[in-house]
Amino acid sequence: MPEVRSPEEVVRAGYAAWNTGDLETFLEFVHPDLVWTTSGVFPGLRPTYSGPDGLREFWDAFQEPWESFEIAIEEMFELDSDSLLIKVRFHVKGRETIELERRITNHLVIRDEKLYRFKGYDRWEEALADLGIDDPRSEPPSSPE
Repeated sequence: MPEVRSPEEVVRAGYAAWNTGDLETFLEFVHPDLVWTTSGVFPGLRPTYSGPDGLREFWDAFQEPWESFEIAIEEMFELDSDSLLIKVRFHVKGRETIELERRITNHLVIRDEKLYRFKGYDRWEEALADLGIDDPRSEPPSSPE
């Protein structure tokens, strides 16, 4: 019988695949009914992408200007049994010598050990307001990778 992965394990494995640029492995962590909502920070991206095919479209559009990128988990909070709020450090190097580092927030919902919902936020406070929750940082976070 296969080992059951916790939502945190799914998220960590998904970010690791993302960081290696391995879309096929990342797609193994994607639910067929995925809804991926962007933060609106990066131009040229649609607000929402659906399912694995939509994620492929997002991946291609998102990767276009970047030579390399890394997303590092800084803090992870379990909001309930299948919902995580994550502060990440996003670092990219562009093909035109542009380099960018910023902190962003992601809300992920895991269903059937796969990423079911993803929503990106430009700011931590924006995520808290949108989700209608108090700041979970009063609780100790899960340790970073």
